[in-house]
Amino acid sequence: MTICRFAGGRLALAAFVTTCLLIALTAPPATAAEPVCESADAGGLWTHQEVEAARRLIAAMHEKERQGASWDNPMFSFIYDNMPVDDPTMGQHPMSGLQFRLRQTIPLPGKNAAQVDVARNMGVEARWQCEAKFIELSALAERTRWEIAKARRLREIAVERRDFLRRTVGAVESAWRQGQSNSVMTLRMQVMAEKLTEKIDDLTAREASLVANLNALLQRPLGTPIEPPALSAAEPPSEEYETLLHDIHLHSPHHQRLLASVETQRLQAASAGRNGLPDPSLIVGYRIRDEIPGMDEGDDFVSAGIEFPIPFNYGARFASAKREALSRAESSQAAHDALMDKTEGDLSALLTRWRRAYDRAGRLASALIPRATSALDAATAEYRSGRAGLSALDDQQAELSELRTMLAEAQFETHDMQIQLAAMRGRDASEVAK
Repeated sequence: MTICRFAGGRLALAAFVTTCLLIALTAPPATAAEPVCESADAGGLWTHQEVEAARRLIAAMHEKERQGASWDNPMFSFIYDNMPVDDPTMGQHPMSGLQFRLRQTIPLPGKNAAQVDVARNMGVEARWQCEAKFIELSALAERTRWEIAKARRLREIAVERRDFLRRTVGAVESAWRQGQSNSVMTLRMQVMAEKLTEKIDDLTAREASLVANLNALLQRPLGTPIEPPALSAAEPPSEEYETLLHDIHLHSPHHQRLLASVETQRLQAASAGRNGLPDPSLIVGYRIRDEIPGMDEGDDFVSAGIEFPIPFNYGARFASAKREALSRAESSQAAHDALMDKTEGDLSALLTRWRRAYDRAGRLASALIPRATSALDAATAEYRSGRAGLSALDDQQAELSELRTMLAEAQFETHDMQIQLAAMRGRDASEVAK
């Protein structure tokens, strides 16, 4: 067997090897910039498992982007070809030889780029989903802090009311021994004191439960002490309704994720349109032959060509895929529009509740509670002088406790509204509430 007996044969073999290398090396590298969830760390929430799960989706889309940029693998074949059955060795027939063949499908310009665009935009969707989860957990953590503050304040009010009842009962029992007491009123106040003890125990348990939930959310030991913020009223935003609505539209992760979904579906439609065109395949081959004395000199053969699939079903298949993607884009757009309509109503209701709670807290703190305190002082003086009964004194103290409870509820509601608005605007609630 003689291989490449002449210079032309050596050049043909060199050309074949070079072509194989060029096909292997000209495929574009599958590289892509990994999108990153941009939310900053906040008390352990960044490493929360739900946030991490969303971040893994970003990594998955990064890998999908790599896949979209890659070519299909080349196909290489080696064939011991056209050998006589009775003597399957080279040099027995002019058509026999060792056949090497390489086939590479080459995507048409823009096809892989369209697939990369789809995967990259899916990464944008995943990033917004990650930020939405982070902001959701941030709002939950901040709201729990204020719930702890409210529970603690309500317990303080209940303890103060119970202590008043116990002190009064003690004074009444002393007077009763002197024949000056109303036993029915004494019994009533004792029952009220015991009921308040139950309420205090409930509030203590409520605070412990909230502390455990917050520590679990922040991935800390459940018994870690938490010092809640001082309960006060949060001032409503100075921005106008339209300004806030525009800011929500621009920065809300939920809104942006739906808009990114619309863009992803449109890019998929464009990609489906490009996929409707069949990709050519480049084929190169080299056949090593042997000399047959007196018949054939055994020159080696080289071959090259291009093949195309016959697109019988391409049009229907990818046209349908394009229509499907466009329909999905319209669905996502409709979902976004519906969310925007809901947001308009939610924002209006939130601002109304916030301003009402803020005004109520201001009126309670500046007018009603000072007046109730003065009334209690007057009732106490009159009771001590014998001009007012025990019932009037108890009513005034109960009224003051109720007003203080209303103030705590109103103050908490302002912070609850502040946290909800921060989440709607795509902001970290722990930063806004500072």
